[in-house]
Amino acid sequence: MSFCLPANRLSDSDGGREICVLHFEIEAISIKSNMKMLKSKVDQLRLIHGTVQLPCFIPCATRGVLRGISWDELSKIGYNMILVNAYYMYLFPGLETIKKLGGLHQFIGWQGAILCDSGGFQVFSLKPKIGDRGVRFKSHIDGSEHFFTPELVWLSNEVLGADIAMPLDDCPPGEADKKRVEQAVNRTHNWLLRTINAKEKSPARKTEQIPKLFGIAQGGIYQDLREKSVKFVVDLYKRKMIDGIAIGGVAVGEQKANIRQVIRYVSKWLPKDAPKYLMGIGEPEDIIFAVRHGFNMFDCVLPTRMGRHGVAYQRQISKSKLQIPNIKYEKLDLRKSKFKTDKKWGYLSYLLRIGDMQGARLASLENLRVYYSLMQKLRKK
Repeated sequence: MSFCLPANRLSDSDGGREICVLHFEIEAISIKSNMKMLKSKVDQLRLIHGTVQLPCFIPCATRGVLRGISWDELSKIGYNMILVNAYYMYLFPGLETIKKLGGLHQFIGWQGAILCDSGGFQVFSLKPKIGDRGVRFKSHIDGSEHFFTPELVWLSNEVLGADIAMPLDDCPPGEADKKRVEQAVNRTHNWLLRTINAKEKSPARKTEQIPKLFGIAQGGIYQDLREKSVKFVVDLYKRKMIDGIAIGGVAVGEQKANIRQVIRYVSKWLPKDAPKYLMGIGEPEDIIFAVRHGFNMFDCVLPTRMGRHGVAYQRQISKSKLQIPNIKYEKLDLRKSKFKTDKKWGYLSYLLRIGDMQGARLASLENLRVYYSLMQKLRKK
């Protein structure tokens, strides 16, 4: 069982430090019977720019950059895939500019794989005009009007040189009623078929330089709609019309209990041999829960965003009498905490408290290391 508790101020008189900590404990993940039943059979994903070991966490370089972190630093940790948002690249600097500069990899200087999100989530936050043909919206940059279609999004991914392309989907907010969610499911399915058709017509189809296409299943918190959407996407995967399965709409404002319910419910229809991407989920305990239910790809802004705000994840490993390791994490609020004797956190806390940019950078790096270490342990289990 996992618990998320409110922040508590703990005083450690022996260690001479005061810690503001958010603490949660994660149920042992090494119980073999459970893991054998649910674990994925696929352990790697071969892409244009390298092979990615699964399960994996994908850092979010939304606009083609991880704030304050170099690609060399990210690679040294062990990461070889990032997420970039096609919506932002499309608006600025623009597809034509990126194409002239040799594609997205050359433009940003990243040698590893890139998963390109369509930007549908960002577009839908702009109160666009949605129709079956596509989505009309105004740029958040200059107010110019644009019209996204499944075909345009696929073309954008080709121009960018994505390793994995996510199709345009209709992603309603978590509080949407069933009628709106059902409309989103049907529209997402239609747009996926149009994306597949665009891929089939691409001149690059017969080469190894074409992005892998994942299908996105929607459905919100409604079990019948989730079942309908997952089965639709899984059928396309089994017919080799898409290369992976993604579950969307599980990080758009729902309660944690609802997120867990969706994960548990959809996992029964997911093939073990498929890449299974749970979009936008990034709390460590949620990742572990999802891996236990067969998912093997994750992305989230949390490790870097929390780092920039002075919060660091700290992992602790303990063993019970049964020698079953428990994975525990703490979120340390380094801006408020006083580390009088802890050399690891003392200087970092100091940098954050004086507002030096190195503090946020180093905290982000530390969080990315913790996440990478977690994925390594999950692969071994």
